[in-house]
Amino acid sequence: MALSIDTAIEIAAGPQRVWEVLEEFARYPEWNRFLLRVDGRLAIGAQIRFRFELPRGLRMNATAIVLKFEPARELRWAGCLLWPWLFRAEHYFVIEPLATERVRFLHGESFSGLLLPLAWLVLRRQGPPVYEQMNADLKHRCERTTQDARSNENGATGGVR
Repeated sequence: MALSIDTAIEIAAGPQRVWEVLEEFARYPEWNRFLLRVDGRLAIGAQIRFRFELPRGLRMNATAIVLKFEPARELRWAGCLLWPWLFRAEHYFVIEPLATERVRFLHGESFSGLLLPLAWLVLRRQGPPVYEQMNADLKHRCERTTQDARSNENGATGGVR
């Protein structure tokens, strides 16, 4: 049995800009309220460590292995609790170009294992709002920086942020 959280949002930025924000793990604390810290390198088979937070202050550390890494396209990693048959989570980020400066960002996670029924009691309620908030935060960061770049190209200066 597997269950998943699947979300999507449109972002007014190009695929490369969205990717730049996603791959810059060191800057996650500036904008990402879900994935508080991510350390590691982006390469298939590489291990990453991360800290995430669900509502009510539930914070956890985890490790995962990068399964897929296609710049400006897709990032996917999976981690487990002790053994994959006990509890496994596969997280994904997919960037689908819609136009020159517009993408659909797909973000979610698939869960499986013997502990899934217990974990799902928390994940089904608290997961979707957290993933949707991360999407909104990513959208805001990408669109803000894209707009800043356009302003600089047009010679705009100053301003309050």
